[in-house]
Amino acid sequence: MLAAAEFDPRSVRILEGDDESVSVRLLGPPGGRTLFVSSGALEALDDETLRVVVVTHHVQAAYYRSVALVAVVAAVAVPAVAAVTGDLPVPVGFATAVIVALGGLWVLRCIRLAADDRAVERVGADDLAAAFERAADAAGFDLEADSGRNWFSTSPALSVRIERLRNRAVTESSLE
Repeated sequence: MLAAAEFDPRSVRILEGDDESVSVRLLGPPGGRTLFVSSGALEALDDETLRVVVVTHHVQAAYYRSVALVAVVAAVAVPAVAAVTGDLPVPVGFATAVIVALGGLWVLRCIRLAADDRAVERVGADDLAAAFERAADAAGFDLEADSGRNWFSTSPALSVRIERLRNRAVTESSLE
């Protein structure tokens, strides 16, 4: 499966006893990443869905999403600390921190969508959308209840990502 995903992690760990959770995580620095897969994911997802999910995580890691998250946190902390220490008026410091935080959340969402676009180049928009739907179904996640209105999330709602992928697939098929 990893060869089909064109991905070679440093190691793979199966999280035994986690039969109810459908989870795939990629952790570690570039060149030393470990792929963690729950036993629930191995049981609930077919090989193609698991391959597409691994590709998506690999592409997201390539975009250094964690590094961007740390940068946003640091950018928010600077004006907040300056306000607390008296180097900046408190209202200005906290207003700046809030603006930077909201901008940072937007940047992190854009990184996630860009990672989806990169994954589409490797597996196709329809296949990625279908894999997301199968994984959500296997995890018991209700896409209908996913409003897409979580303003404080670092990731767009899964339903929004799937709709975006479906629209892209339609657009690409009409151009062929």
